[in-house]
Amino acid sequence: MSESNQGLGVVDPAVLFGAGDPGVLPTFLNRNAQPQGQAKEDSPTLAPTEALISNAPSQREAQAENERATVGHNEPPPEPMSREEMLKEFNKDVASYGKDSGKGAAALPRLGMRVIRAASDGLISTEKPKDGSESDAVRIYKRYAEQDSKHAEHTKGGMKANAAKLNALIGLGCMTTVDGVEVASRAVSIRDKMEKEEQKPKALFAGLVDVARKQMEQDSPLTDDAIEAALGKVVKDKSVAEEWTAIYKKIDKLVSGENPQGLKDQSEQALKIAELVNEHINNFMVDDDREEKIAFCMERGMTREQATQFVGK
Repeated sequence: MSESNQGLGVVDPAVLFGAGDPGVLPTFLNRNAQPQGQAKEDSPTLAPTEALISNAPSQREAQAENERATVGHNEPPPEPMSREEMLKEFNKDVASYGKDSGKGAAALPRLGMRVIRAASDGLISTEKPKDGSESDAVRIYKRYAEQDSKHAEHTKGGMKANAAKLNALIGLGCMTTVDGVEVASRAVSIRDKMEKEEQKPKALFAGLVDVARKQMEQDSPLTDDAIEAALGKVVKDKSVAEEWTAIYKKIDKLVSGENPQGLKDQSEQALKIAELVNEHINNFMVDDDREEKIAFCMERGMTREQATQFVGK
């Protein structure tokens, strides 16, 4: 290296290329070089700059690689759906669930989850229209029922009850202190776990409604234990009349012979037992009816004594 090149960062060709011809790239830099032990084909010797260029990607290849690396980066993101478009999609889904239910599918739980999501997105609410028109819950359930005419729950009473349940789910989705969708999703997972553990939880739609009502009683998210409690079936205490009714059904099947074993007893004693039990049940029904009438009178301002005297024995 000459003195004029010292300290200027210029590499001596002898260092880079060895003692050989400075115009020939060493093996570790030259792709065209033959490994040791193999015959070298006749090919023109390239200068260092020409060799680096020949081994570099072509302009077309470089452009293609750049396009692959930037694909999608220059495309504008999709525009969010408008509220009208979201409502249109929601109504389509509601009608679709109704059709599925008419074909025998369990679509009501899916409708419930979709309603919670729509309420969370601000598409529907629990508010009653000031113009006296139908609420969102009634309108949604009617659209669902129009596509499913095979189920008895779409009678006037059934539609009113189910619309009220949908309204509870809408209320859950509209909550601002908790994520209603997250609470409902946890409820589905917890219910699945309960089924696997053979705990026999409520039906999914009914369970979601009860979870929604429980959640709306507080501002903080329900715990898993609280959700599980809401999903569990409540064991109803049977009245005396209900117990006697269950007994009578068994006696009646034994007397008539309409039972899986085909057992039959029409003896005088068996017939008398059936008659006495049936009479006893009727007395309970009369008492229940009398109590309902007394309660009705008391709701209208009578004291119990006045109501009892009014109803009579």
